[in-house]
Amino acid sequence: MSVKLLLKSDVTRVEVIGYGHSFPLNFSIVAPYTESSFIEELIIQEFGTTRLDPNRLYSFLSNDSLVQSKFEGPELVSGSLSDDHKENQSSNFNSQALGEKLVLCGLLSEEDLEELLDKFQPYSNTQRFGEFLRLNLNIPFQILDFFLTKSLASLDFNSLKLGERLSNLGLVSQSSVERALEHQRINGGRIGDILVAQNAINRQLTDFFARLQLNEYGQFVI
Repeated sequence: MSVKLLLKSDVTRVEVIGYGHSFPLNFSIVAPYTESSFIEELIIQEFGTTRLDPNRLYSFLSNDSLVQSKFEGPELVSGSLSDDHKENQSSNFNSQALGEKLVLCGLLSEEDLEELLDKFQPYSNTQRFGEFLRLNLNIPFQILDFFLTKSLASLDFNSLKLGERLSNLGLVSQSSVERALEHQRINGGRIGDILVAQNAINRQLTDFFARLQLNEYGQFVI
């Protein structure tokens, strides 16, 4: 599937094109070098990646003051901003138990979850699984709170950059994010790719939390 967005000015045009078999899509910029570098840098600064949900990207291009100061639009030229499969996937994720959420985001394997559930059985009459995980320090407490109570909603989770999301959730240390940002400043690249290359986090977690959103009802959208 593909999506094409168009930004126009009096003197130039920028095509923002996404390709992929499912959402999120990998976006590339087709434009003269100056304009393409400008748009790509803004996207990377905002999201830490160019692999995005088209609706998120369209919203960003529509509202960012720097984009709007130079271009009209954006205009959806082809494709769709929504994905029925994604809506079903989000619905399924929201209905999952805590343990399954931790597997789907990439924090646990199925084998890890089975082992933890076995250990939890003697305490199942007196504790909830989340409390068991918190007391046994198997999982960062921040991410347990997030999945159970949407605890980062007050920080406007959707506006947080990937490094901020991961550090706030206890998935990487602030020092790891700072090292990755320094590497990015010197060498370029995507913050998620850098953190993975530095063995600070696994790829599934970075991809999941790069695309995760909270909708107006506090539900997870992936």
